[in-house]
Amino acid sequence: MPDHTGRRRKQSNLPIARLLVLVAALAAVVVALVLPEAARVPAPATPPLTVVPTWSGPAPLRVAGVLADGASYVPRIYLAADTSVGIADGGDGGPLRLMLRGRAGRVTELRRLNGADQPQFDGFAVSGDTLVWAESVSREDSPVSTTLWRTNWRTGARPILITSNTGDPNFFGGQFDLLVQAGRVYWAAVGAGSKAVTEIRSVPLGGGEVSTKKINGEYVLTTWPWAVSVAGGRGTPVDLLNMSTNKRIKVPTNAAEISACSPQWCRMAVLGDNALVRIDLQRPDGTERRRIAGSEATPTIVDVALLDRFVPLKTDSGNGASADGAGLSLYDITSAKTDLVATGVANVQARYGMLWWSTGTGDELMWFAIDLRALS
Repeated sequence: MPDHTGRRRKQSNLPIARLLVLVAALAAVVVALVLPEAARVPAPATPPLTVVPTWSGPAPLRVAGVLADGASYVPRIYLAADTSVGIADGGDGGPLRLMLRGRAGRVTELRRLNGADQPQFDGFAVSGDTLVWAESVSREDSPVSTTLWRTNWRTGARPILITSNTGDPNFFGGQFDLLVQAGRVYWAAVGAGSKAVTEIRSVPLGGGEVSTKKINGEYVLTTWPWAVSVAGGRGTPVDLLNMSTNKRIKVPTNAAEISACSPQWCRMAVLGDNALVRIDLQRPDGTERRRIAGSEATPTIVDVALLDRFVPLKTDSGNGASADGAGLSLYDITSAKTDLVATGVANVQARYGMLWWSTGTGDELMWFAIDLRALS
């Protein structure tokens, strides 16, 4: 079955050894966070977590995770608190559909891909009324092919192809996989050859010639006009590059840390011998460092913080289990406060200030969404 969570499926041109290093680096934080507790690095005691939600912000909106035709539905981007675009999968090798789900339960099919072609929808970016996304298919005896599309999400108009000249895109499930800026769509792609080279590609939103800027090393896009180096494991520094001015910010990382950075904040996973000790935040220059969670928490999204303010975390009750299942907590950088938003959560996603998560399975699958922009 295709992967609808936003992870990159497309094959890379990198030699397999370097590709494994890249994948290992991206997974290093997650792996570290699920190891048994056996850390020896001292850390302040973590207060016990409540299993009663303390969230007092906007109430989440709830929708069923199964459509009227029986297909499961996974939201991939929320355009408003009550409007999302997501993937409908009927299973059994059937078609994969991109659906616009709006007010009053109205559902519009935007695209349909053959299930036999290992289809995947990725990227997802919005600018005003325009929604942009990437589609990848892998037909028998053919390489993976990726194209970019757009539509007016308010009208649900028929999608229009932007370009098929996408190179070998890197999609990691973050909100900057595709980035719309000044009428152009930007994305990062893996350059050809044995050396690590990133291509920052762009094309006019209306279609046309694709431009390419090459950067030595492995980078992904972050807040415009910045790119950030892919994490390389414990103690690896992070490099932030301003693509407009060529200014670089080198973020040093201690031997016990794995960092993820944006131009505004860095999220630091502090590790012991074989386990997470705590999660810190700091500015890229090392200032304003603070602890935001202990070993009870796991970051839930690729991006460092939503709206440069909120850090979603999956948490447990402190003993690794809870009758209510995993908790979704939200750390607010402005107030330095953590609230438990919900319990029993599974899939957690976020883009553009919208946070959403699922509970239940099968016919009981439900999706909940909160618009954090109402607090900014």
